[in-house]
Amino acid sequence: ARVTGVVAAAQRLSIQVWLKPRVAAAAALASAVSTPGNPLFHHYLSPASYTARFGATSSAAVKVEKWLRSQGFTSVRADSQRDYVRGTAAASTINKAFGVQLKLYQSSAAANAGPYRLRANDRAVTIPSSLAGIVDGVTGLVNAAPIVPHETPAAKPVTRTTPAAAPA
Repeated sequence: ARVTGVVAAAQRLSIQVWLKPRVAAAAALASAVSTPGNPLFHHYLSPASYTARFGATSSAAVKVEKWLRSQGFTSVRADSQRDYVRGTAAASTINKAFGVQLKLYQSSAAANAGPYRLRANDRAVTIPSSLAGIVDGVTGLVNAAPIVPHETPAAKPVTRTTPAAAPA
């Protein structure tokens, strides 16, 4: 899309830094609780138990919180399930922290932000190598509306392998 400007340096935005969960272990449990005959079949976890077993560690969340605060973010805190750490900062702070430039883009049929000006980072974010193993991604930089494709199931031709029964 065509660049139409840059996000004002003072504009405050909230972002989320997503933490890596222990996916392989969670997938194994998901398989076990959904497999008839498995001793764990239908033995589901509460959200708190899931977080304790498979969520990011408390130390990972604290590490990201400290880094965001050191970069100048405010209102920094992890969500209760330790899925992400949220923080708020001016666009200039975000640009510096993640090594990007937040720019404004021309909306199109493929990408728009509804009544707002379309905003996105101009390149992939960078984070300190000390966080690379615990961070899954960053959201909140882009404000494009999600594209949800409308899928219509393909019509399947009706085939008969036996003759239709005569009406009674």
